[in-house]
Amino acid sequence: MLCGVEGLHLTSINLTSCSAVTQEGFRRLAATFPHLSIVGLASCRRVFTGLKETSLDICRRLGQLTSLNLSHLSVPHFSAVGALPRLQHLVLDNLDAPGGEILAGLRGLDAGRLVSLQARYLSVASQGLQEFIASRAFPRLRRLDLSHGCDGVINDEVLAVSWISMLFLLLDYFY
Repeated sequence: MLCGVEGLHLTSINLTSCSAVTQEGFRRLAATFPHLSIVGLASCRRVFTGLKETSLDICRRLGQLTSLNLSHLSVPHFSAVGALPRLQHLVLDNLDAPGGEILAGLRGLDAGRLVSLQARYLSVASQGLQEFIASRAFPRLRRLDLSHGCDGVINDEVLAVSWISMLFLLLDYFY
């Protein structure tokens, strides 16, 4: 396993569709490589399936992370993502998580650092998304992709508050 390789100094890892990676295995990886800045976990369905405390511990160990892809995952404790202090790029396509957990995780992030957020097929309450966008300043956000939003997620009110903070907004196929 990578954790046993002496002298290895990983800063980026893409484990997309590695279905054998478990929560405990990734937790060890995060502890062994504290300088990870880019992590791809799309379709790694076993990484965030355990207890909330374990998900939070993983996120805390990834303190240097600037880019994260959690697409096509079930993340029941998504609010743990709010513990990532340096996150700049976040991809959440087709995320299976309770809407309240998604909003709690997004609220926990440092909105001043966020450069891009891609959340296609997002399933949250439109009012919650509107309040999240309106309550934050996004001085560095240059790309927001909420395309293919589930029924009613993206509406005129969400669009109105989105334009206040963003320079580039990609919203195709949302109706």
